[in-house]
Amino acid sequence: MHKIILVDDEDLVLKGLRATIDWSLLNTEVVGTAKDGKEALVLIETLKPDLVLTDVKMPVMNGLELARELKARNFLGKVIILSGFQEFDYAKQALESQVFAFLLKPIENNKLMMTIEAAIKELETKLKESNIINFFSGGLQDNKNRVIRSIIRGEIGDEDRLKTIFPLLNLEFFDSGVLAIGKIDDFDEGMTAYLQDFLVIFSQVLAQSNLRALDGVYHNRITILINGGIMEAYQLIETCFKKWPHDEITFSFGISKPFTAFKEVRTCYEEARNIAVNEVTTSLNSILDSSNSKQFYSKNLTDALKIIHTKYSENLTIKYLADHLYVSESYIMHMFKGEMNQTFIEILTNHRLKVAKMLLKTGKYRISEVAYKIGYNDEKYFTALFKKAYQITPSKYSKLHD
Repeated sequence: MHKIILVDDEDLVLKGLRATIDWSLLNTEVVGTAKDGKEALVLIETLKPDLVLTDVKMPVMNGLELARELKARNFLGKVIILSGFQEFDYAKQALESQVFAFLLKPIENNKLMMTIEAAIKELETKLKESNIINFFSGGLQDNKNRVIRSIIRGEIGDEDRLKTIFPLLNLEFFDSGVLAIGKIDDFDEGMTAYLQDFLVIFSQVLAQSNLRALDGVYHNRITILINGGIMEAYQLIETCFKKWPHDEITFSFGISKPFTAFKEVRTCYEEARNIAVNEVTTSLNSILDSSNSKQFYSKNLTDALKIIHTKYSENLTIKYLADHLYVSESYIMHMFKGEMNQTFIEILTNHRLKVAKMLLKTGKYRISEVAYKIGYNDEKYFTALFKKAYQITPSKYSKLHD
């Protein structure tokens, strides 16, 4: 509802304007009246109206003086002046004061209503432009982050507005697809730059496809709207993994079901986020959607796997897991065997060796350092485990990736 103030020194005129105009039809409410410009200024400062409808000839401060003062104060609303005087100077002065319209009395209600409608339309257009400009106060990726955040929060759902915003992001407009959420495994604040690094690679991969996407970072997670299906999104992200140079940094991605309008994105975000954040996988750099999400794992198993993926470099034992989950050691052993058909040692060893492979690929560490980082003090024992699992020694594996 737009707010308007009426200004005239005659009570009869004020009452007539209130009574004869259907303000609700204009989506407008009369929030105040004043009998001169000085009184109007106080009301305008307090009530912040969108429109001011004022007479010219008034005591203390007339309508033109009011318009000039509002211009000096950077009033963002619209001023419409009514006058029984037809001298051109009045109209000229009104135009110089950026008055929206100068109407001569007597005026038909229909014409006045059409003028107010035109003023409101111009106000709304400027408001949209202003809001859009506010989005674009940073670099391109910062602007994408802002738009992503606003879409997810439901602050932007207007398709016409998004059609204006997308070209400013160097994007073709689309309003259907899937949403992918990616989190860094074991994230800490020092890893924020890796999120942007991943998006750079994603942009390069996207450029080689026929797809369109809007990508950003929201709540320390990569968020990507892709105008394709689940499989196409999966393939894009998988290609990014192959090009990802930081082997020590791994991701878990969740992909939502398709959306057909931006108003559905908020629900898709929750779905993809829950898969990415809550799902515990036995592989690194994982991509899951609602069809392959392993939600049949029990809560105790999920919690146990989270501990293993976090504490794998320590002297981790079944007793440690049992104590932290408030269950017996026997329960832990049966849980792993029953739900994963693996023993605790097999699960811990497999995860340690996967991390070892990623560390060896970097070429930054000696074999003894890799062994220590994943929880083994004995280099020979680590080498034997690695060779048994991958049919190659750690040193040869490292050389293959030099």
